[in-house]
Amino acid sequence: MPAVRCVAVDIGAGSGRLVLGSFRGDRLEVDEVHRFENRPRFEQGHLRWDAPRLLDEIRAGLVEACRMAEGPPDSVGVDTWGVDFALLDPGGDLLGLPVSYRDDRTEGMMEAFLQRVPASEVYEKTGIQFQRINTLYQLCAMARQEPGLLARASRLLMMPDYFHYGLCGAMCTELTDASTTQMIDLRTGDWDPGLLEAIPVRRSILLDPAPAGTPLGRLEGLPGLEGTLVVAPATHDTASAVAAVPVPEDEEWAFISTGSWCLMGVELPEPVTTQEARLGNFTNEAGVGGTIRFLRNLTGLWLMQGLRDSLPGRPSHGELEQMAEIADPFGCLLDTSNPLFFSPRSMTKAIDQFCKRTGQEAPSTPGAYARCALESIALSFARTLDQLGKLGPKRVRRVHMVGGGCRSALLCGMASSAMGVPVTSGPVEATAVGNLLVQAMALGLVPDLASARRLVYSSFDMDHYEPRSDLPWAEARERYDELCSIRESGL
Repeated sequence: MPAVRCVAVDIGAGSGRLVLGSFRGDRLEVDEVHRFENRPRFEQGHLRWDAPRLLDEIRAGLVEACRMAEGPPDSVGVDTWGVDFALLDPGGDLLGLPVSYRDDRTEGMMEAFLQRVPASEVYEKTGIQFQRINTLYQLCAMARQEPGLLARASRLLMMPDYFHYGLCGAMCTELTDASTTQMIDLRTGDWDPGLLEAIPVRRSILLDPAPAGTPLGRLEGLPGLEGTLVVAPATHDTASAVAAVPVPEDEEWAFISTGSWCLMGVELPEPVTTQEARLGNFTNEAGVGGTIRFLRNLTGLWLMQGLRDSLPGRPSHGELEQMAEIADPFGCLLDTSNPLFFSPRSMTKAIDQFCKRTGQEAPSTPGAYARCALESIALSFARTLDQLGKLGPKRVRRVHMVGGGCRSALLCGMASSAMGVPVTSGPVEATAVGNLLVQAMALGLVPDLASARRLVYSSFDMDHYEPRSDLPWAEARERYDELCSIRESGL
């Protein structure tokens, strides 16, 4: 029986790639067929994504996938990061390049909005954590700064939905990504009218959210690929990654999807919108099959990416990890959620500034910088796991790490030791794999999410880590908690 082939388009805030998945019985084989850079650029007063170029890269990758598979793939689906969006005019054309969440237009917008609508009300409705990058506050900025542009908009599409539209001409808003906007009532699965009115934004520019796995139409404009079905997978990259976590159904587990951001949480049947969850800044995002991803958004490998860009010689990730491994442990620690690290011109200078503010000696070597970043990321996992235990309805006995951070054995080992629980890492390509699995569910190849996860387990190798006691992680955790308390207390 010939393999069924699907293409996952996975675009992050630094790069994009197309992955060809071949389903052969109880095995999934994946091959990367195309990779491209994705960096925002400053244009017309804002930091923007070059969406038309990204669409061209997707098309080029699909042609390459067709060549590699010796025929058109059966389906294709796109996932991206959350919160960002494109506005279209009545003719279906872009109203300017989409603005990046790292643009400074949202500064002060969240605080201004919460003066009109109490935070407790917003959280009770949406269950989404409060971040200035959320779509809600981006639209508040537009309503205040560019009301004419917002008035001309005929349709708002989240980034993956825009790319699907460009591929097949069909418009759709998929729920997992829409839930990151902080404008969806998670109990109804629809846009909340009170929040839209408070922005204000017209309901008419928004489509009814559709579930992951919705078929959209056939590819257009690519000769030889007209029969390929476009499917909206779990279009938020974290939702796709969590769908690929290879867990037994009865295991008590948490996940960490590792990348520029690290998303750590548990999968639940219902949202948790208690006062304690809101004050802990936990979020409830829609997942595959009606699930909820109860998680916290943590600064992740963005720290390492920033170090690469600001250290002399621009060392590779592998070189940085080797230097970190031999550096002295716990020289200094970073509150990874501190605004200093959000978008600094120089990550090394931001770390130096943080150390000066907190009375710590700044790192003196590239390895020391990298070590303090990795240790601090691991300690942020431990702090979040403790809070999940207090807020979530299930106990966690194992943590599954997926995504790019799985390549770092040092980080995975640190994470296990800091949290005090076993860690299983893999697959590295979890986001693309989860994207492919939802497409397979739409095609009828896989019946449900549990079956999809069993397929992952039989198809990919995993690494396992146990907590080690050769370093004083408990003492480091106390230091880390003190640093976080300074920010959380507002001092």
